[in-house]
Amino acid sequence: MKFSCEKALLVSAVATTSRAVAAKSSIPAMEGILIEADTRLRLTGYDLEKGIQATVPAEIQEPGSLVLSARLFGEIIRKMPDDVVVFTAQNYMVNIKCGLSEFNILGTDPDSDRVGIMIRDHSGEYRPVTGNQTGVLLLDYLIGAKKRTGKMPDKPVALKTIVTTEMARKVAESNGVTCYDTFTGFKFMAEKKNALEAAGEGKVIFSYEESYGYMLGDYVRDKDAVTASMLLTEMAAWYAGQGMTLYDALQALFEKYGYYGEKTMNLVMPGLDGLKKMADLMAGLRQNPPTEIAGVAVKQQKDYQDGSVVNVADGAKSTMELSGSNVLRYEMADGTSLIVRPSGTEPKVKVYILANDTSKEGCDAKVAKYAAWAETLKG
Repeated sequence: MKFSCEKALLVSAVATTSRAVAAKSSIPAMEGILIEADTRLRLTGYDLEKGIQATVPAEIQEPGSLVLSARLFGEIIRKMPDDVVVFTAQNYMVNIKCGLSEFNILGTDPDSDRVGIMIRDHSGEYRPVTGNQTGVLLLDYLIGAKKRTGKMPDKPVALKTIVTTEMARKVAESNGVTCYDTFTGFKFMAEKKNALEAAGEGKVIFSYEESYGYMLGDYVRDKDAVTASMLLTEMAAWYAGQGMTLYDALQALFEKYGYYGEKTMNLVMPGLDGLKKMADLMAGLRQNPPTEIAGVAVKQQKDYQDGSVVNVADGAKSTMELSGSNVLRYEMADGTSLIVRPSGTEPKVKVYILANDTSKEGCDAKVAKYAAWAETLKG
């Protein structure tokens, strides 16, 4: 979401709608103002008994909506100079500019289990950071911080899901940290953490998935935006002390570990026959497993349903630790991993592209090539 409007108009609208906002509530959203930008800008306050809505003249660059703390939003706007306010929100991050003043607000989803960030590049523009990239930044920083303070445990472990970037494994293993995959969902990561630590086989220092969920420490055995936000701000402060921004830090990681890029394709199959199409697609890939995709040889075919692994070159078979999920994975000769799985809640098949290369251009080209292949699966 992005819009711009005069400060005085926005201050008036916030003050008006705040009168309907609960000062203290057991429901955090009731302490916030709903900001909606589509054909016009609307602010709404509501406390379950009364509601007040104000419409503000504004230029809408990108539509969207979110809930922001009424008290915090009001304090920020009032302290800004009398000028045009530019409000940008993306990936749970809010940036508010007015004249020479600028505020950044780290946000989470409503139940505060996911958090995202934007970072400013060298041109001064804010860029969204994917969940994969945020996790890599946090993992690398956490490993360094624990080493610097002498708090790295024996047998350190990092956990990620099977559809999360392979850059996390590269960062972990390059620094002496074992990396394990789990199925999607933090219940699986919490189970793996419990099993490893109970058996004395490792101490999990960080777990994450690509959809902006992060778990660290032993206080919350689930994705938690509160502890993640704390670590994100600590990380940003540490890099600032080194004369670097998080954008600089991310580029440094690419230079050190290689360029990684990911894309998730959603192959929507609506209609009464949608479920049949999804089942037929998965069955077809199992009956006729590809040996070449987009002109690149398939090295390994993995089926998480029975845990089987087939080396395409010689037909050798082995088994994986993970099994019991309707997911197929192809390890490509160019280092790319392709994962195909049907959604459990929507009529679509998801294709995850996990690419890497020595250059950003090469990585982007691989992602584009396999994305074109994924589109052909629709039939």
